[in-house]
Amino acid sequence: KGLRFPPFPSLETLQKSFVENGGHIYVCAPCMKAHSVESDELIEGAEPGGAAFLVDLADGAAVFNY
Repeated sequence: KGLRFPPFPSLETLQKSFVENGGHIYVCAPCMKAHSVESDELIEGAEPGGAAFLVDLADGAAVFNY
């Protein structure tokens, strides 16, 4: 089911585990607007985050992936 690259679990399983273990998924708000994606269409655990929000979030972070 879903995107999968054996022997790894499916992307859906990895995403759920990531969120259950305290991970946060932020989706580029300008990209959402450009592609007419609404917040209620995002996967569970994901939320919009614009550039200023992400820069503030990354301040002092040891790791930041975008």
